[in-house]
Amino acid sequence: MKSISEIQLHASKIVREAGKIARGWFGRTSILEVKEGFDPVTQADKEIDQFVREKLSQPFPTHGFVTEEDKDKAADSEYVWVLDPIDGTKHFAGEIPLYSICLALKHRGETVLGVVYDPESNQYFEAIEGQSQRNGKPISVSPKTTLDQCLVCVEVPNMESLDAVRERALDWYGRLNRACRRVRILGISGLDLAYCASGGFDAYARLGCPTKEWDVAAGFYIVKQAGGEVRHEPNDLIVAGSTALCDELLEVLND
Repeated sequence: MKSISEIQLHASKIVREAGKIARGWFGRTSILEVKEGFDPVTQADKEIDQFVREKLSQPFPTHGFVTEEDKDKAADSEYVWVLDPIDGTKHFAGEIPLYSICLALKHRGETVLGVVYDPESNQYFEAIEGQSQRNGKPISVSPKTTLDQCLVCVEVPNMESLDAVRERALDWYGRLNRACRRVRILGISGLDLAYCASGGFDAYARLGCPTKEWDVAAGFYIVKQAGGEVRHEPNDLIVAGSTALCDELLEVLND
């Protein structure tokens, strides 16, 4: 069995190649279909999904897969890859160069490797146990300790959510807007979390959005290995960042 470091090298090469596929399609693809939940799919999603699964299956034939485009290949393998081929498909299809490829590896249910790659800016975030990096350099979560000095990235539910869910999220958003220096919404979970891990965003809050494993598995792991925490609360409330900022976020949101 290959070590996690060896697996990491394979994953890095494959994800970077997948990024070339994404850039090749950018600006010349359209939405092929819209899945349940109004999630769009482009040809790039399908091609990258197939490419990554095929390339990973060659050195790791016993590994399973959970991907946004094909959710039925996870099986009960000891090792399972979790893939979002294009996180930010709406941006991608609209020719907004703000999207990422997200890949995580789980061993017996626990994440052991995380990758978030932005092909347009060539920002490559990755983590294995005890270390998170951006383009080969160590990263860590923000050292700030009070929200009034912080830039916080949030995600909010869309129009398909129940009225009560959206109203709760708007209340939470208002609280953060009053407590934080600035609040931003990118709408791309992988990059939101990667920039939280690197201190670009001081903290992250997911305000009642349904959580899909392929959207967050890699990003959550990168945050944790960068010295941060990810805390799950009732009503699909999730916060991430340093211990101090997670404490203050939950104090503000649960008051």
